[in-house]
Amino acid sequence: MRKVVSGEELKNKMSEAINLLCDTVKCTLGPKGNNVIIDHSSFSPFITNDGVTIAESIQSDDTIVNVILEIAKEASIKTNQNVGDGTTTTLVILQSIFNSCLKCIDSGVSPIVLKRELDEYLKKVILMLENERIDVRDDMIESISNISSNDKEISRVLSEVFFKVPVKEGITISEVDVEKVDVKYYKGYMFQSILASSLLLLDKSSINYQDSLLLIVDDVLDDLECSSSILNEVMKNKKPLIIVASDFSDYFVNNIVSYVLNNELKCVLLKVNEYGVRLRSVERDLAVISGAKIVNRESDISVHSLGMVKSIYVTKEQARIDFNSNKDIKNYIENIRSELEEINDEYDREFYNKRLSMFEGCSANIIIGANTKIELRERRMRLDDALCSVYSSGNGVLIGGGLSLLKISKNITAVNEVENIWKNALEMPFRQLMLNSGLDYKSVMSQIEETKFKKVYNIYKEEFESVENSSVLDSYEVIVNSIINACSIATMLITTNSLVINEELNNLNKNNDYGNI
Repeated sequence: MRKVVSGEELKNKMSEAINLLCDTVKCTLGPKGNNVIIDHSSFSPFITNDGVTIAESIQSDDTIVNVILEIAKEASIKTNQNVGDGTTTTLVILQSIFNSCLKCIDSGVSPIVLKRELDEYLKKVILMLENERIDVRDDMIESISNISSNDKEISRVLSEVFFKVPVKEGITISEVDVEKVDVKYYKGYMFQSILASSLLLLDKSSINYQDSLLLIVDDVLDDLECSSSILNEVMKNKKPLIIVASDFSDYFVNNIVSYVLNNELKCVLLKVNEYGVRLRSVERDLAVISGAKIVNRESDISVHSLGMVKSIYVTKEQARIDFNSNKDIKNYIENIRSELEEINDEYDREFYNKRLSMFEGCSANIIIGANTKIELRERRMRLDDALCSVYSSGNGVLIGGGLSLLKISKNITAVNEVENIWKNALEMPFRQLMLNSGLDYKSVMSQIEETKFKKVYNIYKEEFESVENSSVLDSYEVIVNSIINACSIATMLITTNSLVINEELNNLNKNNDYGNI
């Protein structure tokens, strides 16, 4: 059945939802923020201070509140998707804007006019932030990472990785069950692969072949006849052979395994663990790297189809090819760059960036561990946040600790409702940081204002430090996304007057008195 909620009842439900969501999450803000325990039906409870993870887990017994919660969560989720950090700051600002807007609406201000003017003033706020932006220096990277992760080991590793791996997509993360943070670097082209038979590893966990021949078949290999000339040549010259194909028949695999086990052939059969356009892209990449021709069963599969790679490292799930750069590869990289400029989908952009990272530099695998699974999950989340924050800092940084937003707030004259809403909202992250640290925000703010914003309070060190040499830094992109997404959801909610909801019939029946029938 359908139920309509509107007017004052809806406003109360919205307030309940926003305050439930934001009050739960905002206690985690900053280096001295608290953790939250999350129970989950699919796995054991865990502890975290990751804003978006907490937000996504919050639900209410009230169906109407739950609907509004899902809309409000979108602000935090969108910030996480765009920049991977700043999700708690988003909700702190969202709560302030929303609650201030409700007071204005109660005093007679039109919600539609209020939304339009808030959106318009948002442009001014971003321009003011632009003026506070600082070009990122090499020595700032570790500080940015530390602010996000609150972990010196993670910060040290990420600051090292940042200068060696050009894009975030070139980084993978592995978890171990001992307390450590480490990193391993890999040069070459890596792709997720499926080994046709584990017997090809010869009872090893991996194989490393030098100067290997590479055959790429965009088809299913189901008999030996089509590739007999290649197999004969390989056996004769005793060079390793890597065959990458769409699939292999059991007959083909069994025969190759027999040759390998009898020491007649060094061969690995791989399937690329991608589909469609991505599979074709990996095949093209491998062809450019090796000089191989992409063939199928209808083609003339011969020794002229083969390419050569400097070395290949193969496990059950992954292959890594080392190669020498040349003019063709450099031209190919430029083509990938041109294609990337026309791609808007974030998922596809990540794939292209990962390919570029492997062609141009190196890849990294960050290894992170902790003493317990609960601690590991929480530490992994902080690593993910810091990783995103560091790689989003390319467009500059802001003085952190809520100082940049506080400075803008103090410069707003608040001559009307809209300016007053923004003035309060931009001050809220600073207030919450001080509150979570057990400090009197008015006292700290007064001392900062006395220095004309030349000093920032370092919560981690519990001391004031000069803005010019401050290690308290936030990514410009993270803060801008937090403000934009908070404003977007808050203003959409205030212009909503009715909610239509599906409600279970048996829930409605509970409210009816059948005893009088």
